Amino acid sequence: MSNQSSESDSTKIKKVVVTSYSLKELMGIYNVSKYKMLKKMKPYKNQIGEKHEGNSFDAEQINLIFSLIRVPSNVQIIKVQE
Repeated sequence: MSNQSSESDSTKIKKVVVTSYSLKELMGIYNVSKYKMLKKMKPYKNQIGEKHEGNSFDAEQINLIFSLIRVPSNVQIIKVQE
């Protein structure tokens, strides 16, 4: 019975707003470990740049990350109008 709930959780659409996120939050969005997330980001490190605001990537960097690294099919990206 617990398998059914985990299967339904993985098929739910997650709506993600383009805003600043920490590496840990990105790991949750992509549903990967820290190692895998850093590996996915490594080829784009120069384009993405360094983290801002302490430990977070700003909204512009997050938008770039989402465009460079395909998000899982159950994630819907929501861009906030300025």
